Amino acid sequence: MLFTEIIFAPFLCLTFLGFYLCRHYSRLQILFLLTASYVFYGWWDVRFLGLIVFSSGLDYWAGHRIAAADTTAHRKFYLSLSLIGNLGLLGYFKYAGFFQQSLIDLLTAMGMQPEWAALDIVLPVGISFYTFQSLSYSLDIYSRRIEPERSLIRFLFYVSAFPQLVAGPIVRAREFLPQLRQDLFANSSSRGIFFVMYGLAKKIWLADPLGARLVDPVFAQPAGYTSLELLLAVYGYAFQIFFDFSAYSDIAIGLGLIFGLTIPVNFLRPYLSASPSEFWRRWHITLSSWLRDYLYIPLGGNRVAPLRHMANLMIVMLLGGLWHGANWMFIFWGGLHGLYLILYRMAGVDSHQPRARGFSTWISIGIFFHLTCLAWIFFRSPDIRSAFMYLHHMFSSFGGFQGLDPLVISGTLIAGVIVHGWCEKMIKDWSEAFTAWPWWIQSVLVYLTLVAFSIWFQSGVARQAFIYFQF
Repeated sequence: MLFTEIIFAPFLCLTFLGFYLCRHYSRLQILFLLTASYVFYGWWDVRFLGLIVFSSGLDYWAGHRIAAADTTAHRKFYLSLSLIGNLGLLGYFKYAGFFQQSLIDLLTAMGMQPEWAALDIVLPVGISFYTFQSLSYSLDIYSRRIEPERSLIRFLFYVSAFPQLVAGPIVRAREFLPQLRQDLFANSSSRGIFFVMYGLAKKIWLADPLGARLVDPVFAQPAGYTSLELLLAVYGYAFQIFFDFSAYSDIAIGLGLIFGLTIPVNFLRPYLSASPSEFWRRWHITLSSWLRDYLYIPLGGNRVAPLRHMANLMIVMLLGGLWHGANWMFIFWGGLHGLYLILYRMAGVDSHQPRARGFSTWISIGIFFHLTCLAWIFFRSPDIRSAFMYLHHMFSSFGGFQGLDPLVISGTLIAGVIVHGWCEKMIKDWSEAFTAWPWWIQSVLVYLTLVAFSIWFQSGVARQAFIYFQF
């Protein structure tokens, strides 16, 4: 089930009604929300419910065994079972077909003719996100950061909570599970309604139009557009993927607030970053912090020799690229960001300290934004040849507007810059102001926003699935 599907509206209303009826019974609230989460997940394909239940059950059991083990060897054994079980599922469903095809291509290039049947594997929705959530629980118990959760129901809900189940943010057990020991209804806030409306607006009015009117047609046939249009399409994709992904995170945060849950922020105006390390502190924050805590630091982080440090950075970014999907282009994209991190560190300009926004900083922001856009070309392109052909046309097909409407495209991009640079900064204050208004004013604003969405849909504008729907 997607947040932008019509069916989600009655699902949300019925879920909140049931949540309200359970308001005097904290444990019943968790059980009801767990049931709603399984309905939400199973709506897409009920067969995959077994996977999320298996992953949850495995880590619940392994967590208790790790905590109870009396030797380091036993603790490592149970942690290994958790790692093998979760990464094994993720590896099979997400990467088995990719590695098989890569091997076939390699053997074919060597003159062999393998006749293996291609694997036809459907990727379960959200498996990359809930696998990492569940794994963080086992790893934190192994590192003695947390104690195992006693309640199976609370743990199952932690892994499958529907607000952020499909596309994050990735939540940690040590942040989420303590919330489930409180009265969720008492913590419910109408601020969540504002976040949901704001996220839907970004998805419907910015991300989808940018994709349908600019990015998709230009990337599908770059030879038919001028250098200016190709450049604007790259800018368009940078903002499309930001508005699309951050919209999902905003809606997830809003739904969490409605149901008394605090879900972490995932984006902080990333295109105002002056360096790669700053970018990764602002972009997909819950994934980058997960990779930092559970991969980069265990590898030695920056507390090792310079060459080893560079290797650590590249390993983390390559695996971060691979996490995004079974495609060499994602790996190439991760490698580019790894190279950025290494080069900026070597140049001594990748400071972790915040700096005043002086003229030189804005120049640095502009430079790194274009480096980010260069990487997005590879992320968006289907293969390496298409990416380099795109770059070739961008630097050879000079001219103005040829196949695009300049007013529509320029207006949408300018709106995107304003929302990213200003509205994103103000969202917290606006949500608090929304909550301070009387309930009837809140209701009128929500109603008018929904009417505006309805009129927009009826105008025939293309609707697109969330980009991270099946990552």
